[in-house]
Amino acid sequence: MAATVVGILLSGTHAARPAASVPPVGSIYSCSDHALVYVTDGTTWTTWATLGGSVPAFAVPGIALGTAAAAGAAGTVIRSDATILAFDATNPSTQAFADAAVVGVATVASRRDHKHAMPSAPSGASAGTPAVVLGTAAAIGAADTFVATDATLLAFDATSPAASTPGDTAVVGAATVAARRDHRHARATERVVYEFIIDGGGVAITTGVKGDLYFPDAFTITGVVMLADQSGSIVVDLWEDTYANYPPVVGDTITASAKPTISSTTKSKDTTLTGWTAAVAADSTIRFNVDSATTVTRVVVALFGFR
Repeated sequence: MAATVVGILLSGTHAARPAASVPPVGSIYSCSDHALVYVTDGTTWTTWATLGGSVPAFAVPGIALGTAAAAGAAGTVIRSDATILAFDATNPSTQAFADAAVVGVATVASRRDHKHAMPSAPSGASAGTPAVVLGTAAAIGAADTFVATDATLLAFDATSPAASTPGDTAVVGAATVAARRDHRHARATERVVYEFIIDGGGVAITTGVKGDLYFPDAFTITGVVMLADQSGSIVVDLWEDTYANYPPVVGDTITASAKPTISSTTKSKDTTLTGWTAAVAADSTIRFNVDSATTVTRVVVALFGFR
């Protein structure tokens, strides 16, 4: 038996194996195609060892993208420059309003820069007439229509606010519309009386200016009453002008020819006020002037009306 001396260790594909006479006797060659180790005697390559079975074949990758990891059973392997099926050319679905969430069953993934088609912008066809109610508590509503951005919500109406009157109680209200910020309630008219006393100091009243009254608010005279301390006669004229023009003069008379008058008695009342300028402006004064008087020493002139 010829002695053998191990020369070199070689490896590669079967086709790349050199002739048995090339390497030194005793050299071994590892074949990657057949998982075999050969030894040369200088003439022939002889199988010397088996590397645990056949070499796995390469195959097209069939890795599945799933919801759990699994070992697989294929006897083939993936090359380092293989391509794994992870995407396809199917466009993402178009979403619709009220779509429910879905896990999905596709076996490929979405690309990072994918984009779903969106439904068309809502048009007026699906917009409803706003019926939003102004209430005391929020409620979700059930309508499947939306409110367009240029819609008008019913928040106000053309009803004038109610007039309040003295003694009114508070009321929550039941209207389903709101009051405008610049609304104004009608003001209830207030019946008032302004009295002016002309006093002669125990002697008969003389003619001339006897004094003034100031009116901070507008006042409409609807009547005049005169009350004397004793039977007699007296005629009083009323002059009215603004506070800025104080004092009033005879040319500012408001009584025309129907001046407040007591004639041979103790009292008089006039609600006709023929020819009077009965509307007294706010921030005005009225001057009381006695045109004539006999006997009476004290008289009350009462102007009554509304403000």
